[in-house]
Amino acid sequence: MNIKLRLFIAFFLVFGAGLYYVFDIIVNDIRPRYFETVEESMNDTANILAALIEEDIKDGKISVKRISELSDITYQKKFSAKIYSHLKTSVDLQFYVCDRNGIVIFDSRNGERNGKDFSEWNDVYLTLRGEYGVRSSKITTEEEGLLYVAAPIKSNGIIIGSVTVEKSKKSISSFIYLARKRVMFLGFISFGAFTVISIILSFWITSPIKKLTAFINSLKENRHSLPPKFSGSEINDLALAFEKVFRELKGKKYIENYVNALTHEIKSPLSSIRSAAELLTEKLSEEQKEKFAANILRESSRIHSLIEKMLLLSALENREGLKSVEKIKAKEVIEDVTKSLLPQAESSEIELKMQCDENIIMEGEYFLVRHSLLNIADNALKHSPTGSMVEIKCEVKNDSAVFSVIDQGSGIPEYALQKIFDKFYSIPSISTSKKGTGLGLSFVKESVQLHGGNVSITNNSSKGVTAEISFPLKQNRAKEQ
Repeated sequence: MNIKLRLFIAFFLVFGAGLYYVFDIIVNDIRPRYFETVEESMNDTANILAALIEEDIKDGKISVKRISELSDITYQKKFSAKIYSHLKTSVDLQFYVCDRNGIVIFDSRNGERNGKDFSEWNDVYLTLRGEYGVRSSKITTEEEGLLYVAAPIKSNGIIIGSVTVEKSKKSISSFIYLARKRVMFLGFISFGAFTVISIILSFWITSPIKKLTAFINSLKENRHSLPPKFSGSEINDLALAFEKVFRELKGKKYIENYVNALTHEIKSPLSSIRSAAELLTEKLSEEQKEKFAANILRESSRIHSLIEKMLLLSALENREGLKSVEKIKAKEVIEDVTKSLLPQAESSEIELKMQCDENIIMEGEYFLVRHSLLNIADNALKHSPTGSMVEIKCEVKNDSAVFSVIDQGSGIPEYALQKIFDKFYSIPSISTSKKGTGLGLSFVKESVQLHGGNVSITNNSSKGVTAEISFPLKQNRAKEQ
């Protein structure tokens, strides 16, 4: 399980648990809060009715005449009130009045409870004793039932009766249902939002790790890349630490590899020079002396050329970016390379053909661009037969200047195609049957990569080889050092 999924699950569980806890409390708290609100309103109503009844008390006796008339008018009245989604058309609040003994002396429900003894019911029992009287009961097991709130009826400060207001819980339940429905809907929306937030957070947290991993892989694959910028200093410090360790390890390995490679490559010419020098100490003819001296000169030149190219390639490989970026005309580069190779081409009777638009302008280091094209074209000449043609051209593709060098040689053997960019790997040329240093294409590869381009060498379908090197028309200034 990757860290992104772990983070997502962690955020999801934490948010989900917290959300469930909060909404569970809210949902379960809706019902008692609604009943508390309704009970408070019923208490006000009961005390208002008690005050009306107290105005008609004479000689300590309760009169229900006025309250009866008020009841008839109230329950006959029809209206239309849209309370949220609940339509109300009549008064559903009922009440009854009890004397000091708890006997019902007035009932708003058409007097059906008149004369009944309610002295044992909590609303009446508690109120007659000066306490707060309230009770709740069910009509049937299927229905919600009724809520009762009572207020005392007093005469000269003495409780002589009670008035109880009753309301069906069914009317309240519809509001509770709507409130719960809205809360549940909000819960689902919030749950979805928290899911999205969890995904975003997991991506946000793991994004620097992915960038850091890509950077480390680029170091491992020896690609030229700068440390990515992160918002947190800890990740930045970690990236710089990784880069420092890789650079140090790379430097040690680099020196080791170069020493081994150089030792291997100069072993053969040194042996040849030593043998020729030993023979020169003996009595030889002038012709033989000249032959061995020429051999020493040739092999020493080979060592000198090898060391120079290794130093040049070494300096290039240890660079992190371009030093001096300038605007370069592609046609001028081709003309420069062609002039340098013209004597070699004429001596081998090879035609050099160039093709390039004057308007192709790119950014880069002129020396590296020219030297890369020169290496490619020089290889093409060395592997081309007498009387053939080498074509050098440039065109724009995908915002890059693409230089192509096409020869008519015998091509590259299949076994060598995957190795031609390896250091010190080369195949014999047609003209001299000798191998080169095997560093030219390595130089080309490094130069092109520093520019952010690509290089490819493929065999043509008929004969010869096509080598392409591409350089971006615009350079990212962050690459400059």
